[in-house]
Amino acid sequence: MSFTLSSTAFAQDGKSKTDTPDMRAKVIKDSESGSAVTRPDGWVQGKSGKGVLATFHAAGDKKAQIEVRLSPHVKEDQGEIFFASFHSSLQKAGFTRDEVREKQTYEGKTGVETEYKTTSGKKEFKMIIWQFQQDDAAYLVVGFFPAKGRDKYYGDFKKVIESLKVD
Repeated sequence: MSFTLSSTAFAQDGKSKTDTPDMRAKVIKDSESGSAVTRPDGWVQGKSGKGVLATFHAAGDKKAQIEVRLSPHVKEDQGEIFFASFHSSLQKAGFTRDEVREKQTYEGKTGVETEYKTTSGKKEFKMIIWQFQQDDAAYLVVGFFPAKGRDKYYGDFKKVIESLKVD
């Protein structure tokens, strides 16, 4: 499994390389799955890679990012392996697990929320992952924030999850 969020967040230069009308959209929808998510106020849409429904950056803070990842073909009995692989890749990349909150429910969707910490240079960062599976689709909502901004951005992280529409 490839994991690009942390390297993307560390490498940002604060300026968007592309700015198209679809990157300013308020609701981002995946045509294949029908899943959709709403961009929170005060965030701008970034360019999303493969398997990513949406990427948001906090306006004015190039180190804060929320990413909604979608894997539409993960059978229900494969979900735990999929999620375990994702978390394993984080730990191999140097992230330390801080806390696991089982059965976090947002707008009727119940998932597991895991919080990690890491450092880059002298800066500390927090990463919060909420994982959820419905039918044969696995979702990961990943928030990556400077540790000092964790509480400031956590509400927007929850709003993204609450806005997530799954079909």
